[in-house]
Amino acid sequence: MSLERNEERVVEGTEGLLHKPTVETLLQPEKHCPVDLITHQHNMDVDTLLKPACDEIKAQLRRLKQRLLNDYREADATLQAAKKRRNDLGDLLSQLQDTKYHQEQKNANLDCALQDFETFENEASKELAVLQREGEAEAALTALKRARIESLQLELGRLTLKLHHSEGLKAQEISELATTQRAAWCADDRARRQLLQNRQGDVIIQQLRTNIELIKKCAASDHAAADLDGKERQVKLSELKATEGEMAGVKKEAKLLHSRWDNALLKLLKVDVELADVVSKREETEKKIAVAKREATKLREEQCIEYEHNWKRGHAVNQALDRSQETENRILIAKEHLDEVLEAQKATEAATAETVAKLQQHEAARKDAERHIEELLIQKQRITAAYDTLETKFSNLLEADCEVESSLQATQQELRTAKIATVEKTAQIADLETDILKLQAALQVCQRKLEAINTNVDQAEIDVHADLMHLEAIQQQIDGVLHTLEQRTRELQLLNMRKQEREEAEQKDNCTDTLNAEIQRLRKELSATEDGRRAAQANWSQAQERLLVNSQRHFQLTQTLADAEKKSKETSTTHNRVLESIKESEMDILQLKKKLESLQKEISQLDFGLNDMSKLETIIENDLTSQQTQHSTKLNALRIACRSKETKIVTALNRYTKASTDTTTVDIRLKEIAAQKKAQSIQIEENKKVLKGGNKKANELHGQAAGLRRKLSAVHKRRNTAAVLLQKAAVASAIDNSDRYIK
Repeated sequence: MSLERNEERVVEGTEGLLHKPTVETLLQPEKHCPVDLITHQHNMDVDTLLKPACDEIKAQLRRLKQRLLNDYREADATLQAAKKRRNDLGDLLSQLQDTKYHQEQKNANLDCALQDFETFENEASKELAVLQREGEAEAALTALKRARIESLQLELGRLTLKLHHSEGLKAQEISELATTQRAAWCADDRARRQLLQNRQGDVIIQQLRTNIELIKKCAASDHAAADLDGKERQVKLSELKATEGEMAGVKKEAKLLHSRWDNALLKLLKVDVELADVVSKREETEKKIAVAKREATKLREEQCIEYEHNWKRGHAVNQALDRSQETENRILIAKEHLDEVLEAQKATEAATAETVAKLQQHEAARKDAERHIEELLIQKQRITAAYDTLETKFSNLLEADCEVESSLQATQQELRTAKIATVEKTAQIADLETDILKLQAALQVCQRKLEAINTNVDQAEIDVHADLMHLEAIQQQIDGVLHTLEQRTRELQLLNMRKQEREEAEQKDNCTDTLNAEIQRLRKELSATEDGRRAAQANWSQAQERLLVNSQRHFQLTQTLADAEKKSKETSTTHNRVLESIKESEMDILQLKKKLESLQKEISQLDFGLNDMSKLETIIENDLTSQQTQHSTKLNALRIACRSKETKIVTALNRYTKASTDTTTVDIRLKEIAAQKKAQSIQIEENKKVLKGGNKKANELHGQAAGLRRKLSAVHKRRNTAAVLLQKAAVASAIDNSDRYIK
């Protein structure tokens, strides 16, 4: 509006200058008035003619100067406002860059947390699979044990019935021997259990061996008195318990052998399938080769026929040449096809050679597997295992594993939900990043426009300054012209006075001539001053044109500033959206915190379960110590019984020499039992290591949970800082909007 008013004022000033009377119109007697009028009206005052025009010109110049100063002040104010807006937008851009940096750090932290969750899920799934496999193996072992125990119980019942059918004293002696042997077996079994849990089994084994030797001496003396049937039954009874563990080990080994045999059969089937594929490929290549050969023979026959036909028809040489060229091309194509077929045949031959080598390798592996199976079958007869003592512990472990499995499944489900939530959050964060990138692009555009505005404002300042300097020069020229006009008016007044004096002094015709000459001289001087005035007016019109151009530039600058304000409003709305999305992410982070707290509770429950396992271990150790005391009491009783039978042993030395062969086999069997006990102790130590690994895993889970808590606290701090920065940016944008509204 101010620019339009200034333009109207300038136009009005120019119109006033155009319509006002000038010195030319006043002082050109050739055009407006004859010479005699000037000569007769020499008494008129020249000041009355020149002063109004000069005063009007001075007033117009003052008004124009004031208007130009006002316009300059308005332009300076707009320039300062634009600079202030540029600084505010620069601050806003820096704040947005800070928020973008914090958001990128937040995304990186969330990615790290997601990776930690994935690793935790993978490890939990692996542990779950291991526990499932161990549970299945333990269930199979328990089933085999129970089946073997039932079969052995049936066989024991059958043998006891046979023993009851024997004669009186022999049956009583055999029953006494059986009871003593069963007591020895029970002692051996309990000692074996004690050996599995305690590492003091060597001393107990030595004591048991001495006791068993004493019992064997007693049994040998009694067997010598008994019949051969009693000896066979006693041998069967002694071997019955020994075969119990052997059958369990044999069944387990047989299952392993069956699984290996099935694997070997599967490998052989795969090899057979590969061979069938190779054979089919070879047949296909042979078919392709046969087809190519047939095509080649057909082409050769056609070539021969065409050559004969062309030889007969010599007048159609061009056609024959064309056909021969075509046939040559076909021959080349056929040759290329044959080359390709030969290459394919070579490739198939190489593949067949490779498959033959693989078959040979598979056959060698199969032979090795068969040899290994034979060795395993040979070793199967030597392997025995007794897991009666571990049955209660395995049942407890199975219950604990079930509890751990249920808790792991729950934690896995929670982790999956948390992973889905984190994926959603990553998607939302990606959307926020796109919005931030859009805002950054818009801010860059605004910054470029502000830079252009600043350059335009600087250029406008330079132009206005130049115009003011030019106007000052014009004003100086006009002042000089006015000064010359005043001097000329003074000279005219002096001339008028002189004229009056001369008229009064002399009233002659020569006075008129001199006056006319003087008037001509004054007219020439006035024409020169009029030329200077015209030049000043031309300069004035150029200055007005420059002012119009500057006003147009100023209008364009105001439009660009309005566009920048609109874009800043849009950026403020996008900032509000970003704040809303950040609030939503804060709510999601709170939900994740709740889920982490639930996971921590579950981990604490797992810790309680592990504590219960440790308590169970202590209970088992106490039971073992109590059993050890019971075994010691029973062993003392056995020692007393053996001492009572020492008299019988002295009388039965000769019979014992005959039964030495049987004792050697029993010693071998005892050595095998000791080896089995060592293997079982190793297995128990491995189970303890597995439990320790579970404890270590729980500790690792605790450490991971603590790391996640630390990461969440860091994310929370960064979120708070980002929220504070965004609030500051919102306050700054609100202040800018209020300033614009006030303006």
